[in-house]
Amino acid sequence: MSQLNKSSSLLWWNPPIEELNSKSQQFSNDQVPHFLIVHTTPAEIVPELSTLINTSSTDLNIQPREEPETCTFSQTQISSLNQSPILKQQQRLSQPPQLTLIHQPTNNNKSINTINSFNGIKISDNNISDNINNMSDIINNNKISDSMTKNQLSSSSIHSTHPIRPIHPNHPTHLTHPTLGIDYNSPNDSSIPSDNGNDSQDSSSPTPMELGFDITATIITTSSSSSSLSSSLSSSLSTSLPSSLQRQSSTSHSHKHIGRPRRHETIVDNLHGTNVADPYRWLEDPHSEETKAFVEAQNTLTFKYLDTYPYRENFREALTKIYDYEKYGVPFKRGNNYYYFYNTGLQAQSVLYQLKNSLDSPRVEFFNPNTLEEDGTASLNFYSFSKKGNYFAYGISKSGSDWATIYVKRTDLELGGKGQLNDVIEWSRYSDCTWTHDEAGFFYLKYPQPEKGDDKGTENDINKNAMLYYHKIGTPQSKDILVYKDPNNPNFMFNPTVSKDGRYIIITVSKDSNKMNKLWICDLEKTNYQITNSNAPRDKVVKYDLAHPEQGFIDFIKENSQDVLSHTLVVAETNLILIYMHDVHEIICIHDLSTGKHKTNLSIPIGTVSSISGREEDTEFFFKTVNFLNPGIIYKYDFIKESLTEYKRTIVEGLNSELFETKQVFTESKDKTRLPIFIVAPKNLKLDGNNPTFLYGYGGFNVSLTPSFRPSWMTFAQNYNAVIAVAIIRGGGEYGEEWHKSGILLNRQNTNDDFQSIAKWLIDNKYTRPEKLAINGGSNGGSLVSTCINQAPELFGACVSDVGVLDMLRYHKFTIGYYWKGDFGDPEKKEDFEYIYKWSPLHNVQNKKPYPAVLLSTGDHDDRV
Repeated sequence: MSQLNKSSSLLWWNPPIEELNSKSQQFSNDQVPHFLIVHTTPAEIVPELSTLINTSSTDLNIQPREEPETCTFSQTQISSLNQSPILKQQQRLSQPPQLTLIHQPTNNNKSINTINSFNGIKISDNNISDNINNMSDIINNNKISDSMTKNQLSSSSIHSTHPIRPIHPNHPTHLTHPTLGIDYNSPNDSSIPSDNGNDSQDSSSPTPMELGFDITATIITTSSSSSSLSSSLSSSLSTSLPSSLQRQSSTSHSHKHIGRPRRHETIVDNLHGTNVADPYRWLEDPHSEETKAFVEAQNTLTFKYLDTYPYRENFREALTKIYDYEKYGVPFKRGNNYYYFYNTGLQAQSVLYQLKNSLDSPRVEFFNPNTLEEDGTASLNFYSFSKKGNYFAYGISKSGSDWATIYVKRTDLELGGKGQLNDVIEWSRYSDCTWTHDEAGFFYLKYPQPEKGDDKGTENDINKNAMLYYHKIGTPQSKDILVYKDPNNPNFMFNPTVSKDGRYIIITVSKDSNKMNKLWICDLEKTNYQITNSNAPRDKVVKYDLAHPEQGFIDFIKENSQDVLSHTLVVAETNLILIYMHDVHEIICIHDLSTGKHKTNLSIPIGTVSSISGREEDTEFFFKTVNFLNPGIIYKYDFIKESLTEYKRTIVEGLNSELFETKQVFTESKDKTRLPIFIVAPKNLKLDGNNPTFLYGYGGFNVSLTPSFRPSWMTFAQNYNAVIAVAIIRGGGEYGEEWHKSGILLNRQNTNDDFQSIAKWLIDNKYTRPEKLAINGGSNGGSLVSTCINQAPELFGACVSDVGVLDMLRYHKFTIGYYWKGDFGDPEKKEDFEYIYKWSPLHNVQNKKPYPAVLLSTGDHDDRV
């Protein structure tokens, strides 16, 4: 059975010149094959239609042209075609499918017995012959063109050739833009049920045509020194197409022509003996007008398409409803006052409130980042209170950039006026403010100002030569003291910590994303405690007595044989709080700080301890737990009363969590490694392979994907009766450093194999099928999912890659990219290059493979990825 009935796409086919030459004997001297492909609304099934329309060359005004031309067609012009009997006979569809017309002009009305494939799939003669007759009837009945002769029908098979961008045979909604080759989901995606949970779309809903969806026709041309090959159909629309299908004027349509992006064929790097072409390197300059035009064109095209989805506004309303809940942060104490972040529901950023002296005091708005800029582009990057709570330093970023400008205010006065100090620190990055205990000033990290780019975050210079400065309150930045830099190691980063007695600084020095670093310890008077993975892949607590440095590091809390130590906190002078991760959910243990002896474990719901607050001088600490179905419960533990109480529970009005259940299952990877999977699904789920499923993954940089609440996930699950799956894969930190190492550098393929194995498990166990499996990842996760659709596109129906690192041969040349070599590898090293080149998403796109629908995203001020 042909797979053509599962493909509804705008096709772009450009036959190689050498292939045309090899088949030139089939044509007369003046003939050359071209396709004019008209795409109409995507639908669940496209009938197996095809036709060959033979037109005399005397009807064509042939002119050499190398670039494709694009024209648009109105609803009226196409609607008559879609009223044909062949389409209406698909009675089982709630919305009739739309046709795809293929036009191949030739000379002398001769039949062509061979046509080239446009999707790499061989279609049998029996499947296409009858439909050609049906297509001919449609053309004749609707009088498409009086100038077009009747078809000379051919029952020739369509055989494989070289497609520019093939169609995925398993995915009826794949859409490829003809001139850009970018994939999108269909607005009538049959893999997403309607709001009532059924697979079929609401028959009363408008089609994209009714919503004004522009239809695009693209003329594909080839060029050669031979006059018979240097011809074009771009100027023939007026003669080969009827007036009703000719290009519309700008007064009728605002559809903007989008040409093919320029290819610079001469840019070829020789990397360790391998030639690697990079024809689109001009896109690396974010300031060029050409890059800006390209980005604008992509956004125009994307939203023009997405806006046609009839249920998009319904989904937006449902998402807004679930997202509109009160969000409380964990209270923390600074000086005599308590603080906490609070969001009414839909505020862009949470507001910091102050409770003077007591948790029972009325709250006072202390800092509202939503008021920083009218356009909402400014955000709170970090903040830090001084030791006694008298000062509040905060870093502000613009448009998502990592660059931050630091300001300082007093905590006893309102922001602005006397409360706002004149201190302003520029060009800080990847930093915090570490206060001295006397509150006279703080340490911060600064980088050299970029050579170009006044708009912070738009430059892509490598971030090198970090410098640790000390700023004294009340002085200009020009007077700040350079504390430490390492010109011999420009890639090193520093993280300062002030010792408990306030006398000295501890500087942690790291050169990449690995957890291996240098610890510069000053002459402290008291014992210092640290977490380390030295000889302990799951981490342990060690102590170091600087009065007796010859003793070195001494084990204090030994490594747990099964659980990973993720966080420590000292509270109420003698209590050491330890948070362990057990099979990707967290538990809280309390130990005695002087002896290390275990005291008790706290009974908390299965989930993640998302935040915790407490100090050595406090008698209480707060923590917040989250899971997939609840955004948070805040608890308070009182050491005096030795009691755990619920402080605040979040309620989400738009979500009925009782309809869902969360479970953890396990499968095996390609090499038999045990892999956990979190699954959130309706309690009444049928394992029939028909469920829309969203699979998320990350797998890198020692990051653990513990349970978390994401409104978009639950909106999808609740409104489409869908399954949410979270893949726990190697490269992350869920099972310690060995788990991390087994998914990075020359083991990176393990991460990809793990993710694909989990996808196969979901399919084999009837949770879903490839057509209904969407995958998503961000940053490192964007790299992951982009790699997986290169390696196993047949497993997936759609892929959303958010701010992914895709060019793995040049990522280290921009911003903070060099810092990721510890996970990705160093392309400058031959061994790393040869491994990276095999999986780098950009360099492994296969033009002969069928791909799922793909949506890529990035940020114009995202100077990290």
